[in-house]
Amino acid sequence: MAVMDEFKAEREYLKKHGTRQEKLAYFWDYYKWHTIIGVIAVIIVISSVYNALTAKDVVLNGILLNSSSSLEDEKKEIFISEFLTQQQIDTKKNEIILNTSLYYTSDSEKNENYSTGELTYTASQILMVQVAAGELDFITAERSTLVSLAYAEYFADLTTILSEEQIAAYQPYFYYIDQAVVDKMNEDTDLDSTEKITFPASDHPETMEKPIPVMIDISKCEMTNIFYPYMKEADPIVVGFTVNSEHTELATKFLDYLINKPN
Repeated sequence: MAVMDEFKAEREYLKKHGTRQEKLAYFWDYYKWHTIIGVIAVIIVISSVYNALTAKDVVLNGILLNSSSSLEDEKKEIFISEFLTQQQIDTKKNEIILNTSLYYTSDSEKNENYSTGELTYTASQILMVQVAAGELDFITAERSTLVSLAYAEYFADLTTILSEEQIAAYQPYFYYIDQAVVDKMNEDTDLDSTEKITFPASDHPETMEKPIPVMIDISKCEMTNIFYPYMKEADPIVVGFTVNSEHTELATKFLDYLINKPN
């Protein structure tokens, strides 16, 4: 008798004469993998639908480079919740991301004795992808760190995104890049030559050919003092608002909130 015929005969016998336990045992022996795969598929579909329905919209995405990520996560949530409430944004449907897990340095000497090279490479890849995709709204770090990103054209001209009132209020805290240097870097295809360029002092726009404000000193903000406790007066913490950002208006309001929030 053919194998398939044996299966059919066994199945027909069980249908007529088998007990419930025998029928369940037969089903499990021959269909358990079909059942398991089917259940997994259903779980995946349900999970995907649930995540899609319950996922919050990211209304602001910022990266706090080189911050003390192990410190005060609860306080970070307080800042986020307070700002969302202030802006009358539904916290059940929307969220702000403040990424405090990335390390980046433009100082190659630091990489000689510490495993920072790989961390910087990882951070640079994340920054590049998120900025290009328009998913990142602002970056904070030491001024010396953000200068290199500013000359890589990561940040928007502050005069194009801030209101007249904000420019008047924050101009004393602006830091600049020289667009003439950026143009030279873009024109120069010799990588070795480009690396030898010395950036002009970011706090002396009068020495620049085409000064453009791209960073703001936020070193006196409460959140800055919490997440950058090691901050040096000579190298203050600054913020830059990324090009391609889809939430520039809210990002600049977050700046107002940080600067004006009482300590």
